[in-house]
Amino acid sequence: MKKWTEKTNRGFLCLFLTALTIFLSSCGRTEAVQSDTAESETLLEPVGAAAEYEEAAYRDLYQVKVYSAAVFPRVEEYTFQEAVTFSGFAAYPGEKVKKGGALAYADTSLLETQIEALEENLRTMEEDFAEYREVTQEAIEKPADELQNLKYIVEAYQKAEPKPEDSDYGQWKKEYGEFEGRYRILAHSTDTLRLELEQKTELYELDYAWNMELLESMKEQLSQNAVHAARQGEIVAIAPLAERNSVPEGMPVAAVGDRGEKLLICEYINQTVINQAQDIYALIDGVRYEIAYQPVEAETFHELSAQGETVYTSFTLKDAGEEVQAGDFAVIVVMAKRCEQALSVPKAAIHKDESGYYVYVIKDGESAYKPVKTGMSDGVYTQILSGLEEKDKVQLGEARRYGQLTAEVERGSFHSEFEGSGYMLYPSSVTVENPIEYGTVYYVETKAALYQHVEKGEVLAEIRVQPDEIALQRQKQKLARLLERLWDMEKETAAADTAAQRVIAQKKEEIEEIKALIADMEADGAVAQIKADRSGIIINVTGHEAEDILSPKEVLFEIADENTCYVVVENTNQLLHYGNKVTIAYQDLEGNAKTAEGTVANLSEAGVSKSLRSEYSLILLPPEVIGEMAVTTQGQEGWWSRNLFAVSACIREMDNVLVVPAKAVYEMNGNTYVYVVGEDGAVTAHSFVAGGYDSTGYWVIEGLTEGMKVCLK
Repeated sequence: MKKWTEKTNRGFLCLFLTALTIFLSSCGRTEAVQSDTAESETLLEPVGAAAEYEEAAYRDLYQVKVYSAAVFPRVEEYTFQEAVTFSGFAAYPGEKVKKGGALAYADTSLLETQIEALEENLRTMEEDFAEYREVTQEAIEKPADELQNLKYIVEAYQKAEPKPEDSDYGQWKKEYGEFEGRYRILAHSTDTLRLELEQKTELYELDYAWNMELLESMKEQLSQNAVHAARQGEIVAIAPLAERNSVPEGMPVAAVGDRGEKLLICEYINQTVINQAQDIYALIDGVRYEIAYQPVEAETFHELSAQGETVYTSFTLKDAGEEVQAGDFAVIVVMAKRCEQALSVPKAAIHKDESGYYVYVIKDGESAYKPVKTGMSDGVYTQILSGLEEKDKVQLGEARRYGQLTAEVERGSFHSEFEGSGYMLYPSSVTVENPIEYGTVYYVETKAALYQHVEKGEVLAEIRVQPDEIALQRQKQKLARLLERLWDMEKETAAADTAAQRVIAQKKEEIEEIKALIADMEADGAVAQIKADRSGIIINVTGHEAEDILSPKEVLFEIADENTCYVVVENTNQLLHYGNKVTIAYQDLEGNAKTAEGTVANLSEAGVSKSLRSEYSLILLPPEVIGEMAVTTQGQEGWWSRNLFAVSACIREMDNVLVVPAKAVYEMNGNTYVYVVGEDGAVTAHSFVAGGYDSTGYWVIEGLTEGMKVCLK
């Protein structure tokens, strides 16, 4: 069974695979779009039959492209400042973090060991140098009085020096030489010690300063081995990392989102397209929002493309309030050109010869050649700048047909259905290890079941410890000898003897260490139970049998943090987005059908860089339902045999939008149009901008108004 602890992060992270699907793909069984608009069908009078001509009419023409989009929070991604070995995450998707809060940790065990060794080395340097300086200073100061007396005597002899011819000169010289020699030797010895002290002090200070600088550098490196949030927000993605994974410099490991700042993200749109557009806006739930394009530098685009990244386009929402939430579906309308109420005819009716463009006008049953000047075309209809007047009948290459039934353009709602299966996953857990270091530990009995809820202090297993009596007795004898030796030293050592006092202090430290060791050995021998050190859900039991011998620190159980739990569901087509509400169906232990509402806690691939993308969605569960859902898995064996939960959601929702029946819509050259029945009963074709469609209808962005009567096919 795979697992993920605060140290290992194993099971959860294996889910995060590189996203291979396309953002907002419309493929798959989850795309059965539903409309709540009913067709209102009436009989068209007169019946619209085959028509081999069409009248020139005023209509709106569009050159437009519509992009599917979703609302994302503004995201900031975080990396380690240098290549590290990964240790674990401090926070998980859906959890809030404060500014400066930790997001992820690097493995610092080796660095911490090096810091401890360096600090110990510095302490040793301090102690050794202090002892040396004390001894040397004492050696310099001890002969000071004698040196002063000898100096006085030598100076007195120098003043009393007799003449060489005097009879006492020989005796003087002998005595002077004796005192002067003693003075010179003692002064040289003292000067040598003083010079040595100065030199060693200088070397010590240089060496100590260098080691302190190294220590500060290592501590700074230690502080950098945690990634911290630069602003408050919510974790929206983490990288697929496990303990001891190598993390290269610059690789994003976590992302924090700010729901207060909203972005629209869609497939990549070139800036030239944006610059040349006549109008750009977003539509969410039938409401138009002004947006601002966020350009991607050409260098960045090429760099990301070379790295295999899919590049997306972002827009800021200028005037969105609380009615717009992360995960909402939207469309971006890029209107290259719009011509309102342009006199136009079908493009198929226009011909060209050496003189230019022309049409055949039908009048009194006869067709006549008519030169025209054309303007904008939407691919289906072309603007006529001159040569025709409204209601002039132009001949078509083939008959236009529409049915005798009509329906009205109405307001309604659209959404897609997402359905999948998921399983529960706890991202944060700790292991319960054999705590006994001294003695032989025998396993007796397991007292807790897999997926059981346990409280802090609850018994997980019973054990039996056979103390190592020989080792314990050896330590007690050693303690007794040390106490006797300490008593003798304290009795014999003078208070002023610094070196001896230092040895006594070391002996006392050794005694305290042995006392602590004996206490630990005796405490281990008294342990009979392994208890939970926190409340949670047991997600792993190693399965020992009675009389198995346990090794020190051997893992026995794994307890998950029950306050953070996900249902994990595959999001292959990236249909689920961060912030979407999802319904999870499950049964309680009595077999009663229950549902819970969760929230997608991680971003789809459009919102983050490649290393943070996943083809799985993490549905964050409300804490109050986790316990009830967890007990349905109690007693099952193995990771993959736990209960699967039905997951469903309404996605890509659009409310309060104009809806036209699908069987009234014609598509040609990427354009959509319908035949509209005017108040006078005349039927004319109207282009419109569609935001989406399904088998039952299209929802309208521009070109049609509520209540319009349209002909069905």
